[in-house]
Amino acid sequence: MTNQLNLTAHNNDLLVFTALRCKIEGGIVICAWGAHGGHRGRAAEVLALLRGAGVPLNYLRLTDQGHPSHPLYLPYELQPQPWAGA
Repeated sequence: MTNQLNLTAHNNDLLVFTALRCKIEGGIVICAWGAHGGHRGRAAEVLALLRGAGVPLNYLRLTDQGHPSHPLYLPYELQPQPWAGA
């Protein structure tokens, strides 16, 4: 994974803009990229895009490194929490 080209950044940016639309329409944005979100600085890029647009961010659980955990590995009953540290 660490040696591959970043072929999905553009598609991921489209998802970020979908999150912006979610904010406009009154929904919430839950960050959930997991432990590898810091790979190639992508977490920082996504956070900058969302913060720059004033999107309130939420998470279900944070990893030991402070990244929002991927929902695949989380209990169903967790509720979104505001991510003040984002």
